[in-house]
Amino acid sequence: MGWLPVLEAGPRPVYLKIVDALADARSGGRLQPGDRLPPQRELARLLGVDLTTVTRAFSEARRRNLIDATAGRGTFVTPGEPEEPVLDLSMNIPPAPAGLNLPALIRTGIEALLKRSSAEALLSYHPGPGSPAERAAGSSW
Repeated sequence: MGWLPVLEAGPRPVYLKIVDALADARSGGRLQPGDRLPPQRELARLLGVDLTTVTRAFSEARRRNLIDATAGRGTFVTPGEPEEPVLDLSMNIPPAPAGLNLPALIRTGIEALLKRSSAEALLSYHPGPGSPAERAAGSSW
């Protein structure tokens, strides 16, 4: 069958666990440049995940220059150097850095926001072209 990732435990999204396993296999020599990866549907079935999860993992791995795919031929490990990942803003999923209490950070942020402005002002409609202060800031910028 070929390469089958072992996914680490933890709260990270599954697609990133697949990418991490791929990067680890590549850096550890278990996958070599030119090695063919299993088809996405087969990998999804073997891992017990949705096809879109594997598709997203392969897209991220391609973005990091870990793999390359050609329609009709398959997906292969690239010979180039992997690139460092950037902050992924494609989904509304908060990052899960170790040691941070996300609910407490959100609570603190909302409290600080409400100290500067009222909830009514934040939740109401704003003038289309912006407030006088916003237009002045835009004009000076």
